[in-house]
Amino acid sequence: MGSLTDEARIVLEKNIDNILKKPEAAEEIYSIVLREHGIEPNLETVLSFITGFLTGIMQHFYIVAYNRSLNPNEIKTLIALMKRKAFEMRMAFLETRIKE
Repeated sequence: MGSLTDEARIVLEKNIDNILKKPEAAEEIYSIVLREHGIEPNLETVLSFITGFLTGIMQHFYIVAYNRSLNPNEIKTLIALMKRKAFEMRMAFLETRIKE
């Protein structure tokens, strides 16, 4: 087993697309959650929180759908994909700041 399943990729992409559709609203929601935990919601902490959250969604998906955790190769694939998507989210969040 190597790559993420097509079903898992769809779940991940839908979650990321929701963030990218409305980056300002998404960042605000995640910032509120971080503040409630006593964490300063700067860009890096928000991105860290989101990538951790999405990784958790993928872990949960695999447990529910396949009755197992992600294997090391799937985690490697997920990390590579999340690196690219985190860059896209970073650019989307920065763009909302430029518009202001």
